[in-house]
Parts: sequence; structure tokens; C-alpha cells
Amino acid sequence: MGDTPQYLALKIVMAEVSTKDCPELRIYKLLEAGLGKNEADEHFHLPLDQFGIEGPSGRHYVFAYPFLGPCVSRLLRIAHAEDPVKS
Repeated sequence: MGDTPQYLALKIVMAEVSTKDCPELRIYKLLEAGLGKNEADEHFHLPLDQFGIEGPSGRHYVFAYPFLGPCVSRLLRIAHAEDPVKS
């Protein structure tokens, strides 16, 4: 991922589904092998990195994604608070 600091979004997968059949892990492995990366870059935000962590319920996969901005619900709250037409 480089040495430049950047914001990332981390997705932690539940231990029960952190298996070899995890769809995100399979996609990450294909990207790691260089398959379909250029075509997919235009249409999907794909994981930049993957690692595992141990927790009380077992091993979890963690995927690092590009940070895209605040969640939609937060944007809606901001828009509602700044709406001059609201009651």
C-alpha cells in the first residue's frame, strides 16, 4: 500500500464466516494474482489489503478498503440539520 499515510476503511468479518470460502477472501486472492484488476478498478472498490486477527470468538479476516467518506446516514443527518425549509 505504500509509505504515504492514508485513511482506510476496515471491514472485520465475523469469525464464523472467516473461512477459505469467504467471498471477499476469494476476490482478494484473485486480485493478488493479478486477475481482473484493471477491469474491476473502474466499477468496484476492492480491498487494498487483508490480514487476520484473533478474538475471543476465533480468527477474523480484516479487509482494508479505500476510505470513501462518511456514511450515508450521517450525510442525511447533516442535510436535515442544515435544511432551511424544515419546520
